[in-house]
Amino acid sequence: MGGGFVTVFMNHQNGTQYLSMAWEHLRYPDIIQGLVKPLFSGFIIASIGCFYGMRTTGGTEGVGRSTIQAVVVASVLIIFVDFLVTQVLLTLFPPL
Repeated sequence: MGGGFVTVFMNHQNGTQYLSMAWEHLRYPDIIQGLVKPLFSGFIIASIGCFYGMRTTGGTEGVGRSTIQAVVVASVLIIFVDFLVTQVLLTLFPPL
């Protein structure tokens, strides 16, 4: 959607042509990657959030500490796992 917006409104090009070219160049591995990677990210966010949430002690201060720790750990883990999943998917579906 962002690419279409830029193409039509900022570059003043034909929106129909943009959509037909985007559809023509869309490949199966692009769809697979777009569906697989969010599953890993969602699993990491849910797992880390639950893990740190269940270990929280110390009242409201503990909740704040646990939240910060969970966000930091989940962010770093998402970047790492995203890199690994991308490498695996690029190995299975090499670019043209």
